[in-house]
Amino acid sequence: MKNPPAFPNDFCLEENQGMTLRDYFAAQALPIMLGQMFRNEPSDEAIIAAISSCYLMADLMMKTRKA
Repeated sequence: MKNPPAFPNDFCLEENQGMTLRDYFAAQALPIMLGQMFRNEPSDEAIIAAISSCYLMADLMMKTRKA
């Protein structure tokens, strides 16, 4: 599975089991990214860039995890 559930549940028969591992990795990076940004008042664009960076980091974590 390319992007497995972060918290798999064997009792859930639905395909969508909630948060994916990629989402979990990105969510773990987000507080650090935003914490650094809130030293100043960030713009919406800066926040979107931070979130995009978190998903980029998550993608790299997923890639490294397969190695």
